[in-house]
Amino acid sequence: MWAPFPKRLSEARIGLLTSAGLYVKGSQPGFDVERERANPEWGDPGWRLIPAGVEPTDIAVAHLHISDEDLLADPEIALPARLLDQLVEERVVGGATAEHMSVMGYQERSLAGWRDTRGTADGRAHPRPGLTRLLLERARAGTMDRKSGNLHGRGDDDAVGG
Repeated sequence: MWAPFPKRLSEARIGLLTSAGLYVKGSQPGFDVERERANPEWGDPGWRLIPAGVEPTDIAVAHLHISDEDLLADPEIALPARLLDQLVEERVVGGATAEHMSVMGYQERSLAGWRDTRGTADGRAHPRPGLTRLLLERARAGTMDRKSGNLHGRGDDDAVGG
């Protein structure tokens, strides 16, 4: 999806959105994969805020359609917060949000759950005040070869909403 960008990237405050079902171990509940196992047409419509400085070892994954092993080995695959921080340091980007957003990208085809519940999961509205753009880092079934930059698939992409 394309949307006009209202200002220069070097003046923008950027937040990240991942569809990988990431959450912070010990302080946030995982996404409801048990209900999805019982009803494969359903996907948890909730969302989690991931602190920008969270340690990779504190990240957990709840998603039935992508490799947890790959994401846990390198969460930057799905939430490139450290890369965003580097771009801020290099002044390519004006700033980054203190929290990023995680959802479970595999959703039922009508997206009714998302339409009915998005934006009020913890009483805070999104986008955040002062946020210029929320960038989606789409979770895909597969891994990225860091040397070549090629994606090696392990199955289908997220069905809808990825």
